[in-house]
Amino acid sequence: MSTLQESRQTEATKSPVFTDASVEAIPITERPNPLSIDIGFASPKDIVLILCACDQEIFSGWETSLGLQDEMIIDKINKVATAISSILQNPHDGCVVISGCGTSGRLAYLTARRFNRFLMSQGREPCFKYIISGGNDALFSSVELAEDDAREGARRLEEAVEGKTRVVYIGVTCGLSAPFVAGQLDMCLSRLDIFTPVLVGFNPAEQARFCVAIKEARKPALTNQYVTRSVKPGHKPEPIAGSTRMKSGTTTKIILETLALMALSRHNCELGLTVNGLVSMYRDVCQAVYDQAESLGQLIQVAGER
Repeated sequence: MSTLQESRQTEATKSPVFTDASVEAIPITERPNPLSIDIGFASPKDIVLILCACDQEIFSGWETSLGLQDEMIIDKINKVATAISSILQNPHDGCVVISGCGTSGRLAYLTARRFNRFLMSQGREPCFKYIISGGNDALFSSVELAEDDAREGARRLEEAVEGKTRVVYIGVTCGLSAPFVAGQLDMCLSRLDIFTPVLVGFNPAEQARFCVAIKEARKPALTNQYVTRSVKPGHKPEPIAGSTRMKSGTTTKIILETLALMALSRHNCELGLTVNGLVSMYRDVCQAVYDQAESLGQLIQVAGER
């Protein structure tokens, strides 16, 4: 028996055994991905190729679920972009709030800052705001306890939208598990005359673990909003089980930037942007990175020797 085979056999005795029933009970973002099941035994170059195969699911979908280039997802992105565009027309009375915890909150920060800078460069009023659980300290280090505070989430949202009469709220929680975001969503659902709530997540609605923070009277509305106003691409396991800053983080970045770019294009027809065109561009960029698999593998090899 080879050393590699012995290593795999030893590892197998340590790994939990999943039955079909037990796997079905696990949220999809927490499940092992069949494509990367042997990533711990792969060569540095093969690690890159495995990650490439996993990331392709962002665009093509996983099993029966949808990818970013599916017509249903493109239609949802267009509808949300139209809502954001209406805020851009009158930013004095409205704003776009992007909120999340951990990596999702950091992506909210980057998106809001980037597009506010662009608006100001065009002599226009910035209208994007970000919220991250734990405040700005969480941009640099984890503040995990803050993610579980639904009341604090609602308070922070109330503070961010003071004086605004129209708000597009985009709550990002990759596993649908953040009470901080749930508290904000509950607030939005109770004030639909002001808020257009949008949920970005990557698990089925029935696996949403944050529903305890949504009042019973508003849970039917949650289901409705989730179906009609969410941007929810196909559910897909991460390359490393549960590490949602990987594929889910990449997908979140693409969605947020595409929403903002499409909203801006509504005011500048010369840009000639389409959702499918933007998503195809991101796919090409992703593939261009993985085309350097040989060099990336060498980099991983060096890092592993340090």
